[in-house]
Formats: sequence, C-alpha cells, structure tokens
Amino acid sequence: MNQEGIFLTQEGYICEGTVSNLFWYKDNKLYTPHTSTGILEGITRNWVMHASKRLNIPLETGNYTIETLTEADEVFLTNS
Repeated sequence: MNQEGIFLTQEGYICEGTVSNLFWYKDNKLYTPHTSTGILEGITRNWVMHASKRLNIPLETGNYTIETLTEADEVFLTNS
C-alpha cells in the first residue's frame, strides 16, 4: 500500500501532498486548494484544471479543511 502525507497551513487548511497536488470531487464539482495556501502549481495540476474547463466540469479553488476530504465522492492526486 502506498501512502501520501497531506500538508496543512498553520490555519488548518489543506495545501497539497508531500509530492503531489490534491483534487476531490463532490456533487458534480471538482475542488482543489487555492494557491494562496502556498502550494506549488504543478504542470499536471494546471492540465487537470484546464481539462475540467474544456469538459464543462465546474472547478472551485479555495481554503478547505481536512474534513472536506472525508465528505468527498472521490479524491485523487496529481504529480508532474
């Protein structure tokens, strides 16, 4: 089994994985942390964001707590 840690801001908001960007899907919308959390904007992260727009999948960036992930329908990581 592979494991991945999740970094949080000092305020407790989700940032990214130790070597990955984080996305989750809930109620027909894709979510990812905002760059204001200090994340690195990965190439694959940008590709997923662009692809979601082309596919008309709503995407929201923001500040989210770890509890948000437990309520997600799906969670996935990207890595360049």
